[in-house]
Amino acid sequence: MYFIFFLVQFSRMFNFSWRNILLIGGVVVAVGVFVIWNTRNSGLWNKDEPKTEQAQTEQRQEDEKELKDSFSSELPGVEYEFAPQSGAGEKRAITAPLEVNTQVKAIPDLSRPIPDSVRQRERDEIERLNSGLTKDPSNAALWLGLGLYRKESGDYEGARLAWEFAYHLQPKNSVIAENLGVLYGYYLKNGLKSEEFFLAAIALEPSSIHLRLRLFELYRDVFQDRVKARASIEEALTDNPRNEQLTALLRELSL
Repeated sequence: MYFIFFLVQFSRMFNFSWRNILLIGGVVVAVGVFVIWNTRNSGLWNKDEPKTEQAQTEQRQEDEKELKDSFSSELPGVEYEFAPQSGAGEKRAITAPLEVNTQVKAIPDLSRPIPDSVRQRERDEIERLNSGLTKDPSNAALWLGLGLYRKESGDYEGARLAWEFAYHLQPKNSVIAENLGVLYGYYLKNGLKSEEFFLAAIALEPSSIHLRLRLFELYRDVFQDRVKARASIEEALTDNPRNEQLTALLRELSL
């Protein structure tokens, strides 16, 4: 009704004939139909429609990627009583992906008790992940998530079991290797095992400055080995010769 009123007023204003009015109205209607059709086919109106099997698979892959991207633990501010000096100055060339032997023999026990001190939100997440892994124990992303919540709850052994099984499923996953490096070096206080996992992660991503710094900090803070710390930066610079952060760090170590 408003559309017809508008056309009548428009025709009076410009003194158009009824033929011209009908022509303009037809064009406007055609444009409106096209806009509606294009919007509908672009998927903006299909948000509530059931997803196809392919769409569900793509969504799951995207969710797993987001989950993996979030699992990079920060170094804790703790002190260590040991300072192993074995192999001082030894440079370990990284030429091919390394796989750490985790000696995984079975699927971790999903009925492992949850510490009483864990908050309800973390407890719910652990139970949700356990439920998902009961249905799909080969899902490495869920094991990653379980390890994260186990670690946050203070159950470092539970985190180790979850992450080592994830690594068993995906030995070429640098995120899993890095998390195990952090866990062994800064929570389980096993510097040599931590070194193995950091080297494995670097072998998979030799251009990663972040991983190179992880290894450097392990040598500096846990091993307290200045020679190996310096050697790790020199090794990093061979793959990243123009990196200003590594160059400045090496210059600082030379003072």
